[in-house]
Amino acid sequence: MKNSDQFSDLSIDTSLNKFLLILSFLIFLSASPYFVWANQLIITRVLHIIGNAIILLIIFKFYDIKIFNIGFAIFFLLISIYTMVTGTEYHKLTYVPLLTVLFIALKPEDHLKIFNYIVTILAVVYTIGLVSYLLSFLGLNIKLGEAIAPNLYKFPYTVFFGHVEESNLKVYRFSSIFDEAGVVGTFNGLILSAIGISKRNIKSIIILLAGLISFSLAFYIILFINLIINFDYKKIIFSVLLIFAVLFFSGDKFRELIATRLVIANGVLSGDNRTHDMFNTYYKYFVAKGGNDLIFGKGYATAEKLPVLEAVSNYKVVIVRYGIVGACLILCFYAFYVYFNYNNKKGWFLFFIFIISAYQRPDLLLLFNVVLFIGGIEYLKQNNMATRFMKLNNTVNSLING
Repeated sequence: MKNSDQFSDLSIDTSLNKFLLILSFLIFLSASPYFVWANQLIITRVLHIIGNAIILLIIFKFYDIKIFNIGFAIFFLLISIYTMVTGTEYHKLTYVPLLTVLFIALKPEDHLKIFNYIVTILAVVYTIGLVSYLLSFLGLNIKLGEAIAPNLYKFPYTVFFGHVEESNLKVYRFSSIFDEAGVVGTFNGLILSAIGISKRNIKSIIILLAGLISFSLAFYIILFINLIINFDYKKIIFSVLLIFAVLFFSGDKFRELIATRLVIANGVLSGDNRTHDMFNTYYKYFVAKGGNDLIFGKGYATAEKLPVLEAVSNYKVVIVRYGIVGACLILCFYAFYVYFNYNNKKGWFLFFIFIISAYQRPDLLLLFNVVLFIGGIEYLKQNNMATRFMKLNNTVNSLING
């Protein structure tokens, strides 16, 4: 009877893991790799429908209709409704992000499994992309076609085996299968802030290397903060050696793409290319004017409705769209999640990294970003528990053997 119960539990775990793996792949697709660009709207709707169905199936079949983290799920739902309806000038009544809400309502251990699956998927994608990038560097890669990004301000992309390159760029930065190298840099910086860098974890090395070759200023800054805060001379030496290896093969790329962007001129970082003078002038007027626009925001305005937002990806966009109230609600969601789930310095460090990443990629309500943050917190929790258990086990063994 006992063996039968164990077999049943194993069968349930295997079935659940299969559904979680499929869900992880759907979440990965929500990050917009190049092969969904041609039909992105349709694919996005389909993956949300399938994703919602999978999570509801998990809740009914494996959870006995029990919902977890219900407070945070409702909080996120209310924030999403707020961003759609409270704008003083623009409104975008769209689908409620039910997939994100349902993801939050999953068990913490399943958050962790999804996070680990996504990290694995990215590591595989980056590995193929790095090989493809090396072949292109040697002039041995084959062009497979072209792709047009949903961002109309981008030039067509050349599709290679394993990665894409935007045409008309003076210097190429590794963007893997995404539309910008900054996507790779931000994703990888957040992931490494959770899982750390270890020679025993090959996925962390692949993610580190992909981040370095992306020449994303955000990634280099996040990496530097990580190495200083989580001081470990072995990891620092390893990272520095890897950076020198990248420098050796990249030639002047590092100087042009990173070093020259760290120069401060007139109190402004020269590498800040996430905004422009027209928007900065508009933002100063927006703040000085105050009133309901500043408090509640103008609403979710696209560049077509508010042209000054064109080619801007900066935290100030959050203030313009959602106002001070909306920005505070978003911050509170993530801050409360840390406080109630992992209230220690590592949890708050991940929160800090996540928020500063919004300086250049302010879409903190996107499904993929929510998954990385919540999954990262769960990873830190389990790693902390494993460390404590190992220390306790070592103490007990030393007492027994001593």
